[in-house]
Amino acid sequence: MARAYVQTRYPTNVVMVDFGPLAQSGLPLLASPLSILTAFFSLFNARRISERVADMIIFLMRCQMLQGPKQVHLIGFSLSGALVGFVGKFIQQKTLRKIGRISGLDSIPYLALLDKSDADFVDMTHTRFGIIPPFIPPIVHAQFYINRGGPHQPNCPNLWPFVETYCSHSTANFYFAKSIRKKPVACRCTKKKNPDRRCYDKAIYGQYLSPQRRGNFCINMD
Repeated sequence: MARAYVQTRYPTNVVMVDFGPLAQSGLPLLASPLSILTAFFSLFNARRISERVADMIIFLMRCQMLQGPKQVHLIGFSLSGALVGFVGKFIQQKTLRKIGRISGLDSIPYLALLDKSDADFVDMTHTRFGIIPPFIPPIVHAQFYINRGGPHQPNCPNLWPFVETYCSHSTANFYFAKSIRKKPVACRCTKKKNPDRRCYDKAIYGQYLSPQRRGNFCINMD
């Protein structure tokens, strides 16, 4: 995703947080990424990681490298949705101001702890776990269901359930990166995640999404 920002010369500074060692469960590599134990370790450490990230943002503000938190766009994939949500909460606690935008990429429902109050604008991309019943409540401002939100995404091998699940889950990163290079258009959809036939209400998906958009949208992407 960082490469997409660089290649398109999007006017931004990209900072990536690697907290892999703090999310390790000790399980074999193939069993670890989607395990409950891994989720526990990640969430256990999410608060202290996110507080350090929040402190860095505040430091940049004090050094006048940032005019304010509204210039910040946080993006969190999977359980990192909890991390970016906590960053938004810590920023509010310490500065009484909100982050400009937070984007959750297939954040796991009921575990991500991401809420629309964490930033001025919060959007969510669903590629695999968006199909967990019941239909995800509107805890964010805008939600996008890619190819119906899963459970299967195109080009993901259906050889073994775990591999297919992890692949479909991970495509959220690919689709958001793709939106940096292009401006894919989504249509408002119902609770069944079916696009309205006439697509009377459209929204740009991804990086260039307007912060005024609200509700659920569907889009098909390769």
